[in-house]
Amino acid sequence: METKSWSQILSGYRTLVEVQHQFPDDCELYSSIGNALSIGKQFSEAVFAFEIAERCDPRSSSAEANLGSAYAASGRDEEASTHLQRALELDPINLGAAEQLIGLYEKDGQAMKAETLRGKISSLFR
Repeated sequence: METKSWSQILSGYRTLVEVQHQFPDDCELYSSIGNALSIGKQFSEAVFAFEIAERCDPRSSSAEANLGSAYAASGRDEEASTHLQRALELDPINLGAAEQLIGLYEKDGQAMKAETLRGKISSLFR
């Protein structure tokens, strides 16, 4: 995925789908499927994969952040915000989740919430 080679991503995705039934409780497998779908701009399908990953590991900040990102990319900002907030509750220094949540706040005209979150993140690094 790092090289964004579509043929390799598609091949990897197909392999992951073929083996997913053998590993129904493998959170990373579903996260990988979600990532491949996101790169392919299949955000609704990515939401489904990330939902499985999140249910598999409900204490994972990255699973919550991935799900929030997929919801945001699908235009479902309210659900995105909920999951990104949860990601930050689980890991207050999940900078990717914080950055995306700030962007959602700004998009929704909630400048005060965005600034408060920026201040909170900034204070963690002082």
